Amino acid sequence: MIGEGSIELAGGQESIYQALLDPQLLRRAIPGCRDFEERGDSRYAAVMEAGVGPIKGTFKATVAVTDQQPPQSYALQVEGQGAPGSVFGRISISLAPSTAGQTRLHYVYDVSVSGKIAMVGQRMLDAAAKMVAAQFFKRLHEELAAR
Repeated sequence: MIGEGSIELAGGQESIYQALLDPQLLRRAIPGCRDFEERGDSRYAAVMEAGVGPIKGTFKATVAVTDQQPPQSYALQVEGQGAPGSVFGRISISLAPSTAGQTRLHYVYDVSVSGKIAMVGQRMLDAAAKMVAAQFFKRLHEELAAR
């Protein structure tokens, strides 16, 4: 699955960059995330419940922050394993100042899945990826507004 999108967020570029690296904020913002712990050296361990259509399950994942260019951009390498299959992906995030007090976040993702979860079909996977991204950014927006 390949996709991209943009969102305007309230706050300065530096504060949003730092928020996107906060394990507690990420745990609250990632849909289905039950645990998100920093493991040092820009690596995290996560436990997430996810599903597409009738295929659902719990995934244990490692997330590595790479290609850091504070406060403009970074990438996330994600590898997850669970009963429904495996997920491997890269998400590139870039930030740029926008209107007064706003920052534009642009993301590009390339994710592949295998196992049972891959059997639901590309169209369902694409729709699920867009839904998860929308839920994440809605929660992120709420978290930033509450700060």
